[in-house]
Amino acid sequence: MKEFKAGIFIGLLAMSVSLPALVQPACAAGALKKRSEIDQRYQWKLSDIYPSMGAWDKDWQSAKALGASLAKYEGTLVSSPDKLLSFLKKYEEACIKLDKLTQYASMNSDQDTAISSFNSISGKADSLSKEISAKTAFFSPEISKLSEKKLSELITKYPKLRPFRQLLSDIVRRAKHTLPKEQEALLAQAGEAMSAPENAFKMLNNADLVFPTMKDEQGNDVELTKGRYTAFMESEDRSVRKNAYEKLLETFKGVNGTMASLMNSEVKVHVFNRTVRKYPTAMAAALDNENIPVSVYNSLVSSVEKGLPALHRYYALRKRIMNLPELHAYDTSVALVPGVKMEFSYDQANEIIQKALSPLGAEYVKIYDKGIKSGWVDVYENKGKRSGAYSWGPYSVHPYVLHNWSDTYWGMSTMAHEMGHAINRYYSQAANNYFNAENPIFTAEVASQTNEILLMEYQLKHTTDKKQKLYLLTQFANGIIGSVYRQTQYAEFEKAIHDKGDAGETLTSDLLNQTWRGISKKYGGPALTLDPVGDVAWSRIPHMYYNFYVYKYATSYAASLAMADRILTKGKPAADAYTAFLKAGSSKYPVDLLKEAGVDLTTALPVQVAVNKFASIVNEIEKLSIEIQAKK
Repeated sequence: MKEFKAGIFIGLLAMSVSLPALVQPACAAGALKKRSEIDQRYQWKLSDIYPSMGAWDKDWQSAKALGASLAKYEGTLVSSPDKLLSFLKKYEEACIKLDKLTQYASMNSDQDTAISSFNSISGKADSLSKEISAKTAFFSPEISKLSEKKLSELITKYPKLRPFRQLLSDIVRRAKHTLPKEQEALLAQAGEAMSAPENAFKMLNNADLVFPTMKDEQGNDVELTKGRYTAFMESEDRSVRKNAYEKLLETFKGVNGTMASLMNSEVKVHVFNRTVRKYPTAMAAALDNENIPVSVYNSLVSSVEKGLPALHRYYALRKRIMNLPELHAYDTSVALVPGVKMEFSYDQANEIIQKALSPLGAEYVKIYDKGIKSGWVDVYENKGKRSGAYSWGPYSVHPYVLHNWSDTYWGMSTMAHEMGHAINRYYSQAANNYFNAENPIFTAEVASQTNEILLMEYQLKHTTDKKQKLYLLTQFANGIIGSVYRQTQYAEFEKAIHDKGDAGETLTSDLLNQTWRGISKKYGGPALTLDPVGDVAWSRIPHMYYNFYVYKYATSYAASLAMADRILTKGKPAADAYTAFLKAGSSKYPVDLLKEAGVDLTTALPVQVAVNKFASIVNEIEKLSIEIQAKK
């Protein structure tokens, strides 16, 4: 059955692609600002969801009553089309309310994780979600009794059911994995308990872990945060980079056993679910949620593996250009030309982004402008705020973006990325009912990464300074590393530990560390020296709790490169087709939507194109670095 969830949680979190880093310079040299010290112009307006806790409580009571009324439809769905339609409308209403309840609580908590009251109402919303899921556990088993032919006949005869075709068809498709009503109800009731590993990780990662202070480039004592970490990785002072890298990972090393226990429990949850639903592997169970063939995952890993020589060459080139005896992980993000930085204020960045996205049409840019001026975005890092960035938003309100802004190129790129998600959500919710409006991650990342690529192409086109162009090309290369190579590395690790879980092995800290190191060595190649503390890096990746999520970044980036190229070369017709793609939501399966847009991810070609693009960028970097060196 369709779970009651708070939409699809989309974003770049603490170890994703390229992440937000420092807050504004005013607070860079000391402790983070409290939330009350952040200008309200740069805070999102969660009052657009609920103006008060009284309104939240009222909706909670309403949703609870809806759950009770939904239970009365048991045994009537297949025999009575009118009953089925009535149920679906109330079911949709309950989903929309639970979306609002859960997201309001969660986003309030994310803006300051130290405030426990929102954790309390978040738990209250989650408990209600599980309660209603249990009361509607009959839904999927009853619909599963229909054959595809019978369902098609039913929808043809009763056209009012057409908006729910994809929801019902998906249930019929997965009929053999649907359990009897009593077992579905039991699983729904166990949902809260099975979320414990992820919830414990979130609290440990976002609230309880305390990072030490360190010296910045000026010798000032600075509080190390996950938000500041990425900026330190771009520092031209190698000792600062090394210090930040080691201090951050040593903090995670200090809880390595706890993190391993949580990861072991999370994998056991996935293995349990695949077992009871009769899937051959945990990966097959996860991918079937979006009807993604396992071959897509395996093709990604094998195609990227064939492209590793280009990555190894890039690391060797970086080592040579930087004139380093050894290249370490903390040397891979810094600019190749010292002294070159491209800094942008938040307002400047938004002006540039809108110009870069103008090929998508005036309407798209207008929606973007509306979003940044209407309380969609929470901009700056504050004490207790969740790290990273994401886009979310209830169906009945508008999208939201959580950022942790830095005056860097990647701060700007992350903004373009997350607003891509937000506008995709804005379009799809306007064009579809609730069930067809959710954007599967598999396609949603295309909406964000296409924005990143359009921004990069715009910057490269309008930059004449060779040093700045080399800086941008390096960022482009790092973006592909982050989105394709690194996410595939994560995907390979995720598959490896789930294979061990499927085989009944216990995931100890030693096993997880060794598995991570082996895969890291393969991806790093001979030019990259691995530090022992890096063996625990797997433990700081929130996406490992999202059940085979990370591979979608890589597949979608390949699709995004193709989309951006079509828009830039073919103009308005391609932009119009892209807008139609953004409006499609989940009205069709992700692979089918992308195939209609001209990208077939059941073949190796899109990933090969992405790897080839990376190789061409490495060639440009080498050529430009030689030209710059010759002028010295």
